Amino acid sequence: MYNDILSFNISKGMWLCTKVPGGPAPRSGHQMVAVPGSKGGQLWLFGGEFASPSQSQFYHYNDLWVYHLGEKKWQKIK
Repeated sequence: MYNDILSFNISKGMWLCTKVPGGPAPRSGHQMVAVPGSKGGQLWLFGGEFASPSQSQFYHYNDLWVYHLGEKKWQKIK
């Protein structure tokens, strides 16, 4: 819901928070998978939902995004 990417640095034993503009809207209940590859790999994100703070409005996403880990850049897949 906060639109953050959290990663764990094994060698330092600490969590890191990365803010990346231009990505998907904040959401919960989404599916995500990490895929190894050149340039650090990718994170693929599908769907999810948004609920207003009062929980009176809901929006269900049906979109697909990929985050390129090495470039720290989001791309919307059409």
